[in-house]
Amino acid sequence: MKESNNLQPKCGYHRLAAVRRRERVSLQCVAKRLGISVREAACQEDPSSNVSLSTIYEWQKVLDVPVSELLVEPNEALAESVQTRAQLVRVMKTAMLLRQRCRQSSVERLAENLFNDLVEIMPELAEVKSLPTHGNLRSKADVPRIISQQISSNWFGYEHEVLD
Repeated sequence: MKESNNLQPKCGYHRLAAVRRRERVSLQCVAKRLGISVREAACQEDPSSNVSLSTIYEWQKVLDVPVSELLVEPNEALAESVQTRAQLVRVMKTAMLLRQRCRQSSVERLAENLFNDLVEIMPELAEVKSLPTHGNLRSKADVPRIISQQISSNWFGYEHEVLD
C-alpha cells in the first residue's frame, strides 16, 4: 500500500517518474529508448519539470501505458481514496481466502486478526467475498478480447523491446 502513495506526486505537472517505477523500467532503459542522456531523462521525469506534450507522448510509447496515466489529475484526493479502497478490498479478499484455507491454529488466528483489523479500518469490508478458489475466472466470451491484447515486455520482469 505504501507504493501507491509514491505514485501520486505531491505537486507537479506529470507522473513520469512514478509510472516508470511502477512499470519497473530503469531510467537508463528509458533514456536509451528516448535517445537522450540519463541526466536529461532524470530532469524530464522530475514532477516539477514542465515538459512538452510531445515529450509526454514519447514517454508514453516507451512505458507502454495510456497517456492519461502520465498526467496529473486535477482531483488527486478522490483518485487516491478510490485507489486505497480498491487496495483494501484486494487485501480483504486475500485475508478471507487465508481464513477459509488455513489448517494451523496460529495461522488461523493471524488471518482472523487481519480480517478484524481490516473491518475496523473499513467496516464495509465485512461484506467482501474471498478470492475464487477454483473454476473459470473469465468467461469464454472474454477469450478473444484477451488474446488480442498486447502484453508489455515489462510484465515479464525484464526490459527489452516487444517484437511485432
